[in-house]
Amino acid sequence: MGRVLQSRTARVVDLRRLNADVQNCSFALNERSDLAALPTASFHLVLSLITLQHVSSRAAIREYIREFVRVTAPGGTIVFQLPASVGWQVRLHPFRLLNRALRAFPVAPRWALRRLMGYSMRLMSLPEDEVRSILGVCGASIEVAFSDNRMGTDVVPSLTYVARRAATS
Repeated sequence: MGRVLQSRTARVVDLRRLNADVQNCSFALNERSDLAALPTASFHLVLSLITLQHVSSRAAIREYIREFVRVTAPGGTIVFQLPASVGWQVRLHPFRLLNRALRAFPVAPRWALRRLMGYSMRLMSLPEDEVRSILGVCGASIEVAFSDNRMGTDVVPSLTYVARRAATS
């Protein structure tokens, strides 16, 4: 196998402990906002589920997809989930708007922010045709893209992509 990259310190510690007997797998903490620390063509499998929608911008999502292809070995597999869109019902939810308004104040009431925590995440998306284009330009082809509504709602249609990096790059 190889190295598994995680972004949360406590989770990395747990994974290291739980897999201490596995000789060909290590766990590393990525403290960067990109994958530049990872060598090109070094992974046979790149897996990202329920992550990209929480990245800060569409530009950052595009860059992560390009990086997924870069770090994947020729012939390797890339699997990731990403919403194709975020419906207005989510973007304009009254509690989400209230949360944003409260955060604009220099000193927002903590109790109110805690109550609105579930409405604090900004959800990002990329249309399927754009994802296909990015992968194609980077030298990967989609084997399958299927509906994957882990969000639990029809207003955030999500797809899981399974792509393969070209065998020679």
